[in-house]
Amino acid sequence: MRSIMKKWLSTPQAILLLPMFMLSAAGCAAIALRSTPSLWGHMNRTIFEECDPELARGALPAQLKLLEGLLGEAPGYDRLLDTLCMGFAGYAMLFVEDEEPARAAPLYARASRYGFKGLGFEVSLPETPPPPLDRMLQRGPWNAARGDESLFWATLAWFSWLNLNRDLPDALVQLPVAQDYLAYFLDRNPRLFHGTPYLLAAMQEAAKPALLGGNLDHAAALFEKAMTAGNGRFFLAPYLYAREYAVKTQNRDLFTQLLEGIIHDEPKVLEDVCLINAVVQEKARALLSRRQELFF
Repeated sequence: MRSIMKKWLSTPQAILLLPMFMLSAAGCAAIALRSTPSLWGHMNRTIFEECDPELARGALPAQLKLLEGLLGEAPGYDRLLDTLCMGFAGYAMLFVEDEEPARAAPLYARASRYGFKGLGFEVSLPETPPPPLDRMLQRGPWNAARGDESLFWATLAWFSWLNLNRDLPDALVQLPVAQDYLAYFLDRNPRLFHGTPYLLAAMQEAAKPALLGGNLDHAAALFEKAMTAGNGRFFLAPYLYAREYAVKTQNRDLFTQLLEGIIHDEPKVLEDVCLINAVVQEKARALLSRRQELFF
């Protein structure tokens, strides 16, 4: 019975329900949180394993609010803060940003606040940005295996907020420090989360005007590295390559090749990002349907 229960608790469906069970006994929540660290670590790993986009779209907002309720019982529990960071960033990226960028920006800000709080820093964008990288790394004994993963998600949320607020002076002044964070990952572990550091760098390069030093050839090289890191099966890399590079360079053939590759592949090929792949596959179909209006 114990093995059956343990197996069920490791499924994405159980992860969606677990906060409700824990909140039903709120007085015991803090004890439960601290007595099941491996379970909460598993939640961090499985948050994107749900392969049904509609199920995730409907379930994630309630799940995140329930987790915020749990946070009130254990405000300093860093594993829960990591999960909230990943959850809000993932929800904003997959289900909100394309249709409602103005709504996505505060969700990314909330994600970054939770992520950096788990690392010991109070961040509230745009007024209180993350600290310089050297100050972050000097805070206590840095555990690269644990700290780098948490810092990665906090940084991802921060960059996502910056990308949506490029017209804000407060965002522009944060870019040099944010670039230091990204350089840290490009130097130490650029293949993290299927090459996402390469992807972030490619997006930054593609968005930068040529007059400010932007180089689309360099952006393409970074997109290719991201594709290689994910073995071509992390759909977000070819999707963004098509949207951010192929359209700007009017490379219709590359655009079509990248998006058709996503559409004809299987999202489950990478189980840990099945949700991302499934949602991006839908986005790829929609983007490909606009080919005539995007190319001249």
